[in-house]
Amino acid sequence: MSLNDYDINRERRLVINLITSKEFCEEIIPILDLNLLESYELQQVAKKAVEHFQRYGSPIGRGIEDWWLEETQTGRFGKSEREFFAAMLQSLNDEYEAQKDAGNTTYEIEQTIQYLKKRHLTKHYAKVRELLDTEKVEEAEQLIANYTLPTFTLNNSEGGIGLGELLTTELPPIRWVVKGLLVEGATLLVGGPKSGKSVLALNIAIKMALGKRVLGHFSSRPYKTLYLTYEEPENLIQERVRRILGISKGAEVDEKTIKALNRVTVYGIRNPFPAGWEGITALDRYLEENPRCKFVVIDILENFRPPEKVGRNMYRADYQDVSAINKLAEKHRAAILILHHDTKTKPSDWLAWASGSRGLTGAAASTLVLEWKDEETPLAVLRGAGRYFEGRWGIVLEGDRGRLTWTVREDLDPDEIKQTPERLQVLEVVEELSGEDGVSLNMVARKLDKSPQATKYLLDKLIREGLVMKIGRGKYKPI
Repeated sequence: MSLNDYDINRERRLVINLITSKEFCEEIIPILDLNLLESYELQQVAKKAVEHFQRYGSPIGRGIEDWWLEETQTGRFGKSEREFFAAMLQSLNDEYEAQKDAGNTTYEIEQTIQYLKKRHLTKHYAKVRELLDTEKVEEAEQLIANYTLPTFTLNNSEGGIGLGELLTTELPPIRWVVKGLLVEGATLLVGGPKSGKSVLALNIAIKMALGKRVLGHFSSRPYKTLYLTYEEPENLIQERVRRILGISKGAEVDEKTIKALNRVTVYGIRNPFPAGWEGITALDRYLEENPRCKFVVIDILENFRPPEKVGRNMYRADYQDVSAINKLAEKHRAAILILHHDTKTKPSDWLAWASGSRGLTGAAASTLVLEWKDEETPLAVLRGAGRYFEGRWGIVLEGDRGRLTWTVREDLDPDEIKQTPERLQVLEVVEELSGEDGVSLNMVARKLDKSPQATKYLLDKLIREGLVMKIGRGKYKPI
């Protein structure tokens, strides 16, 4: 079928099946958008057949002839249309009984679904071309984003679902790709440059492939992984994999390990994966063709998202870009980990550390934030929040800089390891001196024998970590 025509015979078959087959009606009506039918006449008959089935739960059968007679008597259809329908109804009479018992319904359903998909895509292709021809490039780009995910939109003529019906509907459980860490949908992993985001993501992919606990703590299944990196050469990735596995250069790797690691497919600088809206479409196709792939790493967001448009609203752009990835992840029930840089200024709310607007974390299903304690220690804090988590959480990770591995330290509290002796001393003074109205900056500074500027610097860090709050001009109180 070309982009400029349609299959009239397939549309006739669709209508005949709607009139005659209960099984066909049950499968096709929930996804049938009548606007996809090119023929107005067939569209009207299909509409009547759908209404009858939805009301009575059975095909309309030869009852369609009575309806047609009434319609023609009212003059609703012209002469040419009446002739068209006379031929169609005669065809229906000839094959109605045979169609009921043909036993070929499955084939008819499959062919109809394919046809409707083609019509759906054709209509939106034509609209995109129309927008491009009138120089409405941004509108065309947004239309592609809206209709790529999902490729085929279901049409529910009944509207929403009742809450009681939803309560009693059996739904598939939420898929945790890594139990307690990575869930279906898009997860934003935020961290500073060279903070170990890429190494952390690679660790997760490798441990999943090998069937081992992720970070020595979280259980997972050996799903396939698609690892997209736009900045790192293959020799660097190879070196990291060797160090993570503890394999020296030139050492032999056993076949079992090689087979397991082949569950991870890498696209690097030499063979980059498409980006922008083309990347969304390519990723959709890849996950469709590789249903066992349930973990995707995008390193980094800035290299994958569409190019920034001048004058585009930042919040809207951030939300739309991440939302497109999240919809794709939810469509395929996969976890997509999006690596992203943090902002230089660290607000008190760590969920606002992502560089850009709140639209990024608003569109993602989950957010993870990685922060090293300091340069001297191997400890870092990984904090998380999301729609499938019960509140915010945090864990301490210990990194082996030689092996490039991460391990959860269950014996350490993430709120405590960030505290240097100086900050602990400031916190103790605030707790000691604070009354109902808090304590002033100058009082804390005098008690510590520090300058107000140095004291304020330490208090600001405690505020960001959620241990102290500012309650007024120059007044502080412990949380």
